[in-house]
Amino acid sequence: VDGFIIGLLSIVSLLVLIVNLTHDWHCSTFVIDCLQFWK
Repeated sequence: VDGFIIGLLSIVSLLVLIVNLTHDWHCSTFVIDCLQFWK
């Protein structure tokens, strides 16, 4: 289970990085807001 959580966090971090590189700051902050919302 721990390995799955670590993998999931890695995927999320990668997605956030991709968004930061390919979209403007509004999109990236929107993704961050979504992640905080799901917490």
